[in-house]
Amino acid sequence: MQLLAVSPEHRQSGIGRALVDAALRSASADGYERMVLRTQPSMLAARRLYERRGFVRAPGRDLVRDDGRRFLVYEKTL
Repeated sequence: MQLLAVSPEHRQSGIGRALVDAALRSASADGYERMVLRTQPSMLAARRLYERRGFVRAPGRDLVRDDGRRFLVYEKTL
C-alpha cells in the first residue's frame, strides 16, 4: 500500500479506515499473503490507524533516504 491520504477536512470520519480495509481485502482477494507499508515518524495519526488495523512495526526494514527523510515500515499478514 502506498500513498494513502485523506484531505484534512475529512479526517476523523472513517475514510482512512475504510480505505485501508478495502486495500487489505483487495490484496487478500488477489492472493497476497502480506502487506507492507512505510510512513514517516511524524505521521502519528496514520501510524495509529495502521496499528489499529493490525499492522506491526518491522524496524529492521526501516529506511533513510539520501535526502535524510526517515521512514518506518509496518507489515500485516493477510
